[in-house]
Amino acid sequence: MSEVLPMKNTPNSRFTGSNNDLPRPALAGFWRLAGAGLCEAGRSRLRPFAVAALCAIMALRLTAHAADPDLSNLDKDAVVKKPATTPPYRTRGVQRPPTRGYDPKRGVVKIEEGDGTVKELPYVVLPILFRVNSDELFDAQSEENLRKLAAKLQEPQLLGARFLVEGHTSTEGDSAHNKTLSERRADRIFSLLVRKFGVEPGRLSAIGFGPTAPEVDPERSEQDRQRNRRVLIVKESNGQ
Repeated sequence: MSEVLPMKNTPNSRFTGSNNDLPRPALAGFWRLAGAGLCEAGRSRLRPFAVAALCAIMALRLTAHAADPDLSNLDKDAVVKKPATTPPYRTRGVQRPPTRGYDPKRGVVKIEEGDGTVKELPYVVLPILFRVNSDELFDAQSEENLRKLAAKLQEPQLLGARFLVEGHTSTEGDSAHNKTLSERRADRIFSLLVRKFGVEPGRLSAIGFGPTAPEVDPERSEQDRQRNRRVLIVKESNGQ
């Protein structure tokens, strides 16, 4: 049976649970307060009212993921800055591998290439749920959110722009399995956008990073792991 686990309800929602679990929006603070209120109400005559309030919060928790995705960040331009001079390490014949860093407040991934080129690319976290340990979408709302993403990608101002679907996990669990799962999920989003929703395949690519490109590094808490479990779409180049 499929299982649904919570996802933080923030403008850039984060996936929670283990890397094999479903992401889901949650109102974690309200949930904790409601639980505490119910325990307190158990020692008073207000228990029926507390139970009703808790039920209402549970209903809100189970439907929070249905909110429309905020895709407006994809309207921002991708920025590429070439180095004015050759980096010192290139003069010694050393090719430094690219580095990636994620800034959720600005909604950009910063990539520094081996030649010193720096890219700042806007991204959004996709509000899409998967079945446990699978690349299958969990529900109709996930498919509807993907349809809205496809419509956004085909708006006139974005025609000609290129996008990358990124799959990520935390460091929890087997690294090889996590990387494979992240690749499968990124590939599934790519396939649905192209085959079902008509996005031109030449405008998309997909990659699964597993745990190798975290937003939070090092992971010191479950909250850090939650922030690293995510699927993004990154604007790699601007439209015409």
